[in-house]
Amino acid sequence: MIENTLKPEEMEAFPIPEGAVFIDSGKGLSLRELAISALQKTINDRQLSLPLGPVLDLNNPKRLLILNQFSIQVVTAGFTTDEISIPLAHWYRAGAAPQILLAAQIDEENNVVSFPGVLTGEEFKQLVSDQLNNQKEVSISVNEFKGGVDRLLSFVRLLEPSAITREGFINQADWSLEPITNKIKSSLSITAFGVAAIILGPQIFRPRLLGGVAMLSGNPIEIATYTRSYRGSVPKTACLLSPSFVDDKENSNPISFLSIDKPLIFSLEPLNEVKISRGGNIVWSQSATMEKSIQGPIQWPIAPIKTGEELVLSIRPKGTSFGEEAKIILQANSKDSFQKVDTIINSLGNKKSRWIKIINKNLRKDRNLALTLLFSDESPTSKVLDQARSVVLKKEGCLKVKQLNK
Repeated sequence: MIENTLKPEEMEAFPIPEGAVFIDSGKGLSLRELAISALQKTINDRQLSLPLGPVLDLNNPKRLLILNQFSIQVVTAGFTTDEISIPLAHWYRAGAAPQILLAAQIDEENNVVSFPGVLTGEEFKQLVSDQLNNQKEVSISVNEFKGGVDRLLSFVRLLEPSAITREGFINQADWSLEPITNKIKSSLSITAFGVAAIILGPQIFRPRLLGGVAMLSGNPIEIATYTRSYRGSVPKTACLLSPSFVDDKENSNPISFLSIDKPLIFSLEPLNEVKISRGGNIVWSQSATMEKSIQGPIQWPIAPIKTGEELVLSIRPKGTSFGEEAKIILQANSKDSFQKVDTIINSLGNKKSRWIKIINKNLRKDRNLALTLLFSDESPTSKVLDQARSVVLKKEGCLKVKQLNK
């Protein structure tokens, strides 16, 4: 574990992360007890009804937390820590591994706890799979944990426990009949899956789809402003779920590389104005009224984008002034990787399972396509799709990652 070396006077000036929890307790608590107390305080302050256990052994560091039936591993570190160590004992228990890792950075002296974020079991496995050699613990950067405590609460409130796997790791150092047994079970599981798919239809995809959409978070984008601001003040941001984008070092505005001709426009915050421009000229715009702001997904409002075409999407969130807006460059991909949404929809027909499968497949690969299909007016009637849309519509703004200034 890497610790930054700070002088006492530097420690005193070290900023407390936004959203940190102060624990009012005179007795000396362990790191786990402080983390649990902070989590309980957060749940109580938000007036949430989420059972936390194990009730009779809550402070035992060898036990996983159970939050609303989800298995949580709490890992702790100091405020000045760059890396955090994760004990792996639970991860070698097949079918009983943690579903979620919750990171807590703690100032023991002042009883202050900050939650940088979480990792799902699958995210953690992908992150450390090339580092494993049957060791007892592994260290990763604190920056890998995303979304703060908000992401944890979103998972445990919106998902069913079966939506996040408890698969864990296979300890390759231990040879036994277990691998052979697992292969037999695996073949039986495939057969059972096929039978279940015939009987249950698209319902079998429900946990994966809901889990996937629950993990989506909006991208914060800085708002350009023409008014003076105090030096060091926090810049205003907008929160866009679709189209997704990346920062472009060669351009002052982020860029969204589009693989489809009619992307969904979806801000997770109410808007005052939305505009689409081509060559500096506005080709479409929508403004809020005094009574009603612009909310929810917007179907692509103009003619489909052409291969290689470049447009600019501008959004102005509620509460901002004229001239304060965020801009995203919409860049259509080349012909080889560009698709027409109508063609995709026609190929899916009215088959619920096809829609669910392609949306599932593209949630990480091509979010723009997945969300465009999910909110398409042509999608078939399906409880699974309705529930997935409901999960997305309940999201409240971008999940802010609380990081310490270094």
